[in-house]
Amino acid sequence: MTKKQVTESAYCYVRGLSLKDLKESLDDWIQKYGENATLEIDEYYDGCIQTEICYGRLETDEEEKARIEKELESARRYEAQQRAQFELLKKKYGN
Repeated sequence: MTKKQVTESAYCYVRGLSLKDLKESLDDWIQKYGENATLEIDEYYDGCIQTEICYGRLETDEEEKARIEKELESARRYEAQQRAQFELLKKKYGN
């Protein structure tokens, strides 16, 4: 069974943490995601800051298929919610 390297990310929150709490969080993240994981901090045009941990892991073909199916199902649910909301607004305000 072959495995391939994939990169995933997990959101994390660092704003407002004391240095002690940040150190504890870092220790937990290193234990959970490995010492080669990276902390990415992105600031957007509106001042919003997004922080996430990026890490690599090995994934089998079956795991990849399951992950992709889960992502597609999530996208389908989101689209269905958006369509339902659109229809409600269309009924309320007309075309």
